[in-house]
Amino acid sequence: MFLRTLAALSLALVTFCGTASAVPTTYDLTLTNTNPIGNVAGGTGSLTIDGSVLGIGNEFFSVLNGKLLALSFDIDGHNFDLADASNTGSQIFFQNGNLAGLTFLGTDNNILVSLTVGALSFTYSNFAAPYPFPFAQGILSATLRVDTPDNGGSTDIPEPAALLLFAAAVLGLGWQLRRGRLAARDGHAV
Repeated sequence: MFLRTLAALSLALVTFCGTASAVPTTYDLTLTNTNPIGNVAGGTGSLTIDGSVLGIGNEFFSVLNGKLLALSFDIDGHNFDLADASNTGSQIFFQNGNLAGLTFLGTDNNILVSLTVGALSFTYSNFAAPYPFPFAQGILSATLRVDTPDNGGSTDIPEPAALLLFAAAVLGLGWQLRRGRLAARDGHAV
């Protein structure tokens, strides 16, 4: 009876176990100018982190901890990425699964861009351009990019613990069947 309960519990746990992303996770970024005197509409971009966001508490993905793999965005015809960062302090911050902040300070030929942690805001200014200088300040939003095999991504895979539970359930059921056959052959009740 104990083994049957254990097998049923193992199968139930395997059935309800989640999956894990075995590949990097990408978010699409939108930079929207909200400053009335800003003369640049905004921009778009993406960021890629190693793994996935667990959704519990505070999670940091940075260049220093090796979990921020890529950050790239276009604004006013200029592209910025991690190679343009002024320092190695670029990081992404999630709080309870929601993007809560992004820190990036970069320059590209006297063009300054700053993404500020905590406020999900950005500032862009191009002092190398003729007057009036291209300028924008605004908000940053991110959307999880759903990758599938059809668009070159991959799918989630079962957690290794789920596979272990499934193997334990199969072994337990096999042992129970063998025990039942031996008991029936010897004339004992199971």
